[in-house]
Amino acid sequence: MAEVFMQNIPISAGHAEIVRSLADVLHNPPFYNHSQQLTNFHVALHRGKKLQRGHKHIGSGSLTLPDPNLASLFLHYFGRRNRRRLPCETWGLIKFLPSRNVPREEVVALIQSTPYVDPKAQEAREERANQLRTVVRISQVQFGWQCRDGLFSEEWTSSVPENMTSPPSLAFQEETNEIWVSMGGRNHGWLEDSGSLVSNVIIFRFSRVESLAYDTLNGPYPALLFSFQTAPAFERHQTYSTASPSLPSYSVQGRRSRLVSFSSDHEFFAPYTSLAMRVVCASQKDFAEFQRMAEVANLPPAIPLDPPPPSRRLFATSVLDSIHSWIAKLPYVVGFQALAVLNNLHVDPLELRRLRGQIMSILNYHGPARTSEILRLFGPQVKMLGWASAFDADEDPPETIEDCLRKATKEATPLHMALRDQSKNSGWFNCHHVTITPTRMVLDGPYPDQSNRVLRRFPNHHDYFLRVNFTDEDLLDFRWDRDVDGAQFVRERVGGVLKQGLIVAGRKFDFLAYSSSALQEHAVWSELRHNRYGARMSQAFTATEPGIMLPVEEIYMIDDVKRGESIFTDGIGEISKELAKKISRRLQRRPGSKKRFYLDPSAYQFRMDGFKGMVAVNYKLQGMDIRLRDSQRKFGGQSVTTLEAFRMSLTLWAPLSIPTLYGNRDSPIVLAP
Repeated sequence: MAEVFMQNIPISAGHAEIVRSLADVLHNPPFYNHSQQLTNFHVALHRGKKLQRGHKHIGSGSLTLPDPNLASLFLHYFGRRNRRRLPCETWGLIKFLPSRNVPREEVVALIQSTPYVDPKAQEAREERANQLRTVVRISQVQFGWQCRDGLFSEEWTSSVPENMTSPPSLAFQEETNEIWVSMGGRNHGWLEDSGSLVSNVIIFRFSRVESLAYDTLNGPYPALLFSFQTAPAFERHQTYSTASPSLPSYSVQGRRSRLVSFSSDHEFFAPYTSLAMRVVCASQKDFAEFQRMAEVANLPPAIPLDPPPPSRRLFATSVLDSIHSWIAKLPYVVGFQALAVLNNLHVDPLELRRLRGQIMSILNYHGPARTSEILRLFGPQVKMLGWASAFDADEDPPETIEDCLRKATKEATPLHMALRDQSKNSGWFNCHHVTITPTRMVLDGPYPDQSNRVLRRFPNHHDYFLRVNFTDEDLLDFRWDRDVDGAQFVRERVGGVLKQGLIVAGRKFDFLAYSSSALQEHAVWSELRHNRYGARMSQAFTATEPGIMLPVEEIYMIDDVKRGESIFTDGIGEISKELAKKISRRLQRRPGSKKRFYLDPSAYQFRMDGFKGMVAVNYKLQGMDIRLRDSQRKFGGQSVTTLEAFRMSLTLWAPLSIPTLYGNRDSPIVLAP
C-alpha cells in the first residue's frame, strides 16, 4: 500500500467527481491491463477544523493505492516532473506528491477486501438506502394458509412480549436486500441497565416475496399479506440499542441466533404456515410508507384483497392428530406419500381428510405399491391446480383436488410402474428421501439410488431405510451472516434429529450412519460415538456394485513394505489378472452401464468386510487370488468374502525418450487417467 498527497483540489469538486476522474486515469493504460480486475483505491478529502460554509473540503486530500509500484508510476506521470492534468477541463492543476503518512489500517483493509465501485453506482445505492431508511410501525404479525378461494386463514398470531420496551416494526435492509419484521423487544434480565434488547425477528429477502396484497379488515389499520416462495428465517436478536424509546435500532451489535420457531405453540404451526404472513400496520401513514419503499425495493405490487374471514382452524390439533393417526395405520409406502402430500404443502389437512375415502378405495383396489405411486403423482398435480398452462393443451385441466387424484390414478399404469421398478437391478434400489429444513420435514421419492453392502443384506426391507438431508429452507446448503450463531443452530436442529430420530408415517427411524460422500452433501442414513467410529461405519454405506464371492482360501494376507515409520504400500493390495478381468466384466454387464473397456482396468478401489483401499493387478498371480495388507484393515468384520468394487482405473504404458550419457533410451512411464 502507498499513499499520495493531493493539493490544489478545486473547492467545488466533490468526492465522487474526483474519484471518477482518478478512475479514468487508473483504469486505462499504462496503469491498467484490461485482462485484470479494476484497481480499487481510496480517496479522502481533508475537511479541516474550520470548514467554511458551502465548502466540501479545504482543497487537499490523500489517494491510497494498493501497490507502491503503481503509486510510483502514477507520480511519474502526474508528479512534480510531468504535472499532467486530470481529465477535467474546468479544474486547475492538482498537485500529487509522495505522502509522509502510512496508510491507515482500516483503509488498507477496505481496499483489499472490496472491489472497485463506480461512484455513480455508489451514489445510487446510497440514495436507495436513504429511501429505505424509514421504519414502519406494525401492531400484529400472523402466519396462516392461503386457501384455494384466495382468502387468508389466520392460524397463529404473535403475542406482545412482557415488559415490552420496543414496539413491533418492519424495516428494509438495503445492504442485504432483506426485510426484518421485529415482533417487539424487551429488556433482558441483568442486562437491563446496559440497554440490551431481546427481540424475535422474521427475516426474508426481497426476491423471496412471491406476491403482495393488502386488506382493510382492521379499518384505519391496513394489513399486508406476504406470500413467500420459501419460508423466512426466524431469529432472536440480542442487541445493544441506541434507538429512541419509540423505535428500535436495526444496527445489530450483539448476538443473532437462528431459531426453528419462536415458541412451543408456534413450533406446532411453523411447518405448515410459514409461506403466508399477514402484518397489520399501526396507521395509514405507515402503510403508505411501506408502499413507497416496496416500490423502491422492486417488490411485487400490492393488490387489494377482500378482508379475511375468521380463522378456519385448518391446522387445529384435533385435525392434525386425526390425520397422523390415519396415516400411521396405512401401509408404510402409502402413508409416506400421504404424509408427503401434507408436509410438502400440497393440500391442507381438511382437504386431505376429505380425500380419505377415495384414497382407501384406491388402496383396496390397486394395492399398496400402485397407490403409493398414485399419491406421488398426485402431489405435484394438485399443487398446479388452477394453472391451466401446467397441463397438456389437448386435455381438460383438473378443476378439483378429486379430479387431480383421478388423473394421477390414470397415469400410474402398469407400464409406468414397471419403468420405475428397480427390484431386478441388485445394484440399485428405490430410496425414500427426507429433507430437514429449519422449520419443516420435506418428503420426496422414492428415487433410484445406488445400493451398498448394508442394503443388499436386507433386500426385502429397503423401505426401512431413509436417506436424510439437512438443508436451508430453499433446499440448498445452510448459509447465514457471519454474526449469526450458526453452530448453535446446527447443534440443536441437526443434532436433535441425529439423537432423537424421526417419526415418518408412524414409523420411528433412528440415525444409522453416513457415507463420506453423503456427508459432504449434508446427508445421512437414518449418536455418533466419535469421529473414527463414524468414519468406519460410513465405509459400509459407500455406494458400490454387487461384488464377487471369493473362497476364503483365495484371500491372502501379505506384509506392508516399510522403511522405518514410513509405509510405502499403505492401502494398496494386489489382485490377479483373472480376478480383475472377472470384476471388469461384471461391472460392464450391470444394467444401465454404458462403460465398455477395450483394455482391462489395472487398479480397483474396493470394499470387502473390514478392508478398504486399492488393489492393483499383479500379473504374476494365478487363479482368483487377492492379497491384502494390514494397512487396509480398518475394522474387524464378520468374515464376509464379497469383493465390491466402485471405482477403477486404466494404466497406459507410453515410451518416454530420456537423454543419458549413452544416448537416448526409451523408458516406460505410468499414466493413470
